Amino acid sequence: MKLFCRIDFAMNRFSHLHVHTQYSLLDGAASIESLYKKAAKCDMPAIAMTDHGNMFGAFEFVAEAWKKTKPAGRDEDGNEKFEPVIKPIIGCEFYVVEDRFRKTFTKDDKDKRYHQVLLAKNKKGYENLVKLTSLGYIEGMYSKYPRIDKGLIEKYHEGLIATTCCIGAYVPLVALGLMYLKPFCKKVKMKPKKNFSGGTISLETIILLSCKGIT
Repeated sequence: MKLFCRIDFAMNRFSHLHVHTQYSLLDGAASIESLYKKAAKCDMPAIAMTDHGNMFGAFEFVAEAWKKTKPAGRDEDGNEKFEPVIKPIIGCEFYVVEDRFRKTFTKDDKDKRYHQVLLAKNKKGYENLVKLTSLGYIEGMYSKYPRIDKGLIEKYHEGLIATTCCIGAYVPLVALGLMYLKPFCKKVKMKPKKNFSGGTISLETIILLSCKGIT
């Protein structure tokens, strides 16, 4: 993240929307407190938490944000309101499979998992993230992976922002032309307009300049 501190975006400020914390075992080592310190140093207006398959750090993440606040107008009774200096955005990087209930695989027919970042843009989105992560553990757990499938995404997509995610996700793999993904895509038939109607799909690039629409 040191690079982003040195980039001048003029009127725009960078916000990191794909971040792993200490709650992503073997994949992230940053403490939540240190993330906010780094975000403040880089003048970020917001930062997201997108741990792998879980939201274990959600309460700590939001609580840390509220330790430093700024005035945000007044409420209906005329009392001064406050909001975090750095907006906390709750998310999760899910493991998506064809069928979350399937638990038997072979050496030649492995459990194919693809990554998908989903961010909550409002209260309903947060509630749906909770549903998805919970069902990933209750219904989709296989080995060490809490998995969800397109059926769950279709059912609980309201209030969520989906990004194209990392190199382990659908869109980047298709863009790279990996042929083994084609049979899976035909079976799953993930059509953004159908599966994510009412939600938001964002292209995840190296630099994202805006967090508009997230409450």
